[in-house]
Amino acid sequence: MTAILRRRRQFALNLLPCLVTLCATTAGRADELRYKFSPGQMFAYRVELVGEGGTERFAGTPVFMVKEVQKDGDAILSVVGRLEYGTRPRGAKTFTPQPGMEAWVGSRVTIDRLGHSVSGRKETVYGPLPTMLQELLPLKKLFFVELPFGRKDTYVNSGTANLWLTKQGGFLGPTIQTTRGYLELNVKAEPDTGGSVKLTKDRSFRTTQGPKQEWKYQGTSRFDADRGLILATDGTYTDDDTKHPLKVTVRLLEGADFDKALKQSAADVARRPPEQDPVEERRVRVDLKSPTRFKSGDDLKRGSVVAHLMGDYQWYLADVVEIVSKHKVAIRLRGSKEEKDVHPGELAHPPADKASKKK
Repeated sequence: MTAILRRRRQFALNLLPCLVTLCATTAGRADELRYKFSPGQMFAYRVELVGEGGTERFAGTPVFMVKEVQKDGDAILSVVGRLEYGTRPRGAKTFTPQPGMEAWVGSRVTIDRLGHSVSGRKETVYGPLPTMLQELLPLKKLFFVELPFGRKDTYVNSGTANLWLTKQGGFLGPTIQTTRGYLELNVKAEPDTGGSVKLTKDRSFRTTQGPKQEWKYQGTSRFDADRGLILATDGTYTDDDTKHPLKVTVRLLEGADFDKALKQSAADVARRPPEQDPVEERRVRVDLKSPTRFKSGDDLKRGSVVAHLMGDYQWYLADVVEIVSKHKVAIRLRGSKEEKDVHPGELAHPPADKASKKK
């Protein structure tokens, strides 16, 4: 089996704090661009990543559901996105699936209204998807292009960056090599036919010390400004180590195609790897206006019902499993059954109607 790009190295990009963002305020602009979400909204895409001259492909129909929308338009989405990996001989028309080599879009996506910040659960990749492609363009960003503020604007976010290369093997184990380079992002908007907006995106990383290398993604997308969704994307990923570019195709699904994707997602849920289990969706959130926090483990009892403040600055119901010390308490979250060791200061009295020990 020929890989799209197989390396015995791992890459990570770390942006230095010298990024430059050229932008303007969107307040009051008639030509403002933004993603538009509503709770419960569902949509799906057909995506294909074809490499090695057309002999290898990742393909699937990820389905997105909007779980929450903030007042400023930021949203949290749930995703079921399995991309099947297949191969075919040159000249053949159909791809043969290769079991156990698929990729999964991260099952939880947090996005701001412009798509400038798209984060969430990390993707799971078993097959030979180019590692640097995952750094430049994580799978979840295939569906949410960074938007300029207006229909004739350009969004720029570029600056110096460091590239860490971890080389496996050797008598002394893995070695880490650092290379300085330049990370560039440009997205240009211009009016397109039918009221849509054409987005031209260029994202690249090139080394500025040591051997000259460059990794580059170039893509063109159509954005429906009324619906606030990407309609289609066609792009290519290239680097200095591969003979053939990797072609990226994304299409929004409608009608019967959407129904088929929804049915496929129901089947894919059962095959989802453990790290893609959306445990956050099973947590029980509570609204605390003026929380009364605990100061010490001595103030708590095993079996008590508490509210736990988590990294998203929301409170969730939990049960005290064990008082480890004055400064450490073991809890189990209601619904998701996640177990955590926390400081008592992260716990508070729950609302009166939630204080029952019944689960």
